[in-house]
Amino acid sequence: MSLLLETRGLTVGIAGKTVCRDLDLRIATGQRWAVLGPNGSGKTTLLHTLTGLRAADSGEILIQNRPRAAWPSRELAKIVGTLLQSQDDPFSSTVIETVLIGRHPHLRRWQWESADDRRRAVAALAAVDLQEFEARMLATLSGGERRRVSLAAVLCQDPLLFALDEPTNHLDLHHQVSVLNLFARLALENSRALLMVLHDVTSAAHYCDHVLLVYGDGEVQAGPSGELLNEENLQRLYGHRLYRLRGPDGVAWLPAMTRQI
Repeated sequence: MSLLLETRGLTVGIAGKTVCRDLDLRIATGQRWAVLGPNGSGKTTLLHTLTGLRAADSGEILIQNRPRAAWPSRELAKIVGTLLQSQDDPFSSTVIETVLIGRHPHLRRWQWESADDRRRAVAALAAVDLQEFEARMLATLSGGERRRVSLAAVLCQDPLLFALDEPTNHLDLHHQVSVLNLFARLALENSRALLMVLHDVTSAAHYCDHVLLVYGDGEVQAGPSGELLNEENLQRLYGHRLYRLRGPDGVAWLPAMTRQI
């Protein structure tokens, strides 16, 4: 394993609220990290800070042992690929044109995409079950199909670290499982790493070997999921009791249900 991302004494805040305080974090190739926390705790803000989309309040962020600020944006995009929580489409474009945007960090100024770039884009679409969607206009897609186009663009970018903000947004159950399997496998088998914001604790336990628990008051716990995902931590994290169950495919976490009268 080699170190991809490291923080030293990182403090992040937004709108007068501290998201994390003095965070020391190390993400290496082969690792799969889930970011968990309640709504408004700052998960997206933390992800954006780690990936270079906003500045930290204090501390250091290093990418491959080099200060993040020292990386030209094009070179950083070859290392870190970020999926935003939502995607605006101000201009009309086709699916293949959108996915090919992921190749831009690998092109020289004014260079057009090559046949190999297009091959990569087509393969990325196939990986997210969008074969034969190349010519479709974005405006004709459902929310789940549009989400998978964004995921294909990140795949086409071919980064070492996939940083995904709620990648299963708008996806049906089959495609949620398919997408999580895909990115977890890429991290595990191809010397890459995965960092993703999730809301489903069961998915975090199944697909990730490390977790970041963001409590919303500046406290963040980081470490192996097998150690940190327990009933005590999760009840404190969400303010709601969760039960740990073991099924044929592993551990599942279910929220306690309040009986309605």
